[in-house]
Amino acid sequence: MDSQAAQNAAVAIARRAHYYETEFGKGGKEDRTIRLLECEIPTQSFGCGALPQTIFVHQAWIARGLKDEKFYDDANFELAYTWFGGVARVRFDEFPLPMDSAAAYAGWEAKAKEEGGDARNGRIRWLLADFDKHAAQCKDKIILPQPANSQSCSYSAAWSKSGLFFFAMEDRIGREEFHKALKNMIQYRRARDMSIEDLISSIEEESHRPQGAFARQWLKDPGIPAEFRARYSGDVTPAEKSSNSNTKETQP
Repeated sequence: MDSQAAQNAAVAIARRAHYYETEFGKGGKEDRTIRLLECEIPTQSFGCGALPQTIFVHQAWIARGLKDEKFYDDANFELAYTWFGGVARVRFDEFPLPMDSAAAYAGWEAKAKEEGGDARNGRIRWLLADFDKHAAQCKDKIILPQPANSQSCSYSAAWSKSGLFFFAMEDRIGREEFHKALKNMIQYRRARDMSIEDLISSIEEESHRPQGAFARQWLKDPGIPAEFRARYSGDVTPAEKSSNSNTKETQP
């Protein structure tokens, strides 16, 4: 890539890394360097996993020169995985959902914060539409937690539901408190596995009230709570439909 494109990429990544560090704590122990590492996506279409302070660069990005808008969007989400996957890990040999959506939530929230306006609500409406589309095509119940089984027809809907669950938790206790809970969770679980139990415990500690019943409603109800749907009712715009879902399914 040419030097100007490299500089632009460095500035954009540094800006977003600073945001994640401010919201969720340090991504590394001492060195704050963010490294880009080329990754060849396996044949199963899973991602390349997550490492601290490392953005996995896919071959398609290299072909495009690492400088278009999609590169910056994808790099943002890969960077989020260095916190929610690199600092603390998701167990993919057990039940990765809903916890694997923590990184995606952080990426969506960061982008919406930067864009302002209706970006956050637009993303939630997109996820609701995506959930409904996949749920309509699958007879299985969409409940959480869910194992990493790419063959199950319920996995795509469960992934969207997981993202919505994080936004619902943010609505419930407030953005600042929810981000503090996420920060406390991954920093406490640094270099260890993080689970849904860790998330709920951290949220309860930050909000000073029980969250089990609310979480169970989201996890065990096969649909989306009606109150949440009503809050974000509205048609998905064409721009939102064309926006990349930025999903990432990883393996250790």
